[in-house]
This record gives sequence, C-alpha cells and structure tokens, in this order.
Amino acid sequence: MTKSSKSESTDSRSLIQSR
Repeated sequence: MTKSSKSESTDSRSLIQSR
C-alpha cells in the first residue's frame, strides 16, 4: 500500500491478466 496509486492499478491489471 506504500506504493503509488499508479503502481496499485498496474498490480490489479497484472493479477487479472495473470489469471
């Protein structure tokens, strides 16, 4: 959660694509 909001958005997309 310490990462910037942009990083969080990318993580969310990465998780969705990973699945």
